[in-house]
Amino acid sequence: MVNTVSTYTYTERKQGMARRKATNKRGYKMRAGHIAKFTTVVAFFFILFIGFMIMKGNATTVVPEAPTASEQVIVVGSGDTLWAIASEAKDSGEDIREVIYSIKQRNGLRESGLHAGQSLIIPADH
Repeated sequence: MVNTVSTYTYTERKQGMARRKATNKRGYKMRAGHIAKFTTVVAFFFILFIGFMIMKGNATTVVPEAPTASEQVIVVGSGDTLWAIASEAKDSGEDIREVIYSIKQRNGLRESGLHAGQSLIIPADH
């Protein structure tokens, strides 16, 4: 449709509609790309959060009480294992698994892994 206003003539909607359709198509593609990027970022941070929660779950926050006079405190050396430490600390005829359990309980350990330089309290009544 052609309208004449004053001496200026223009076509009213045909060019505007063509531009608007192209913008809508391109805008839709851009929105789909944004959704994919957003989903990827959310998935990445979710996996990162789960990893931190797993690491935090394995961390020991229990601080054992100060050792008594009858308890022995040792410092773990490189290559030391809980089994070897318990075998040195146990009395003859005592089950080594019970000694390991009592050492773990006394020191608030969840696992049997030790680190060099770690202090362990050997309970007197193991």
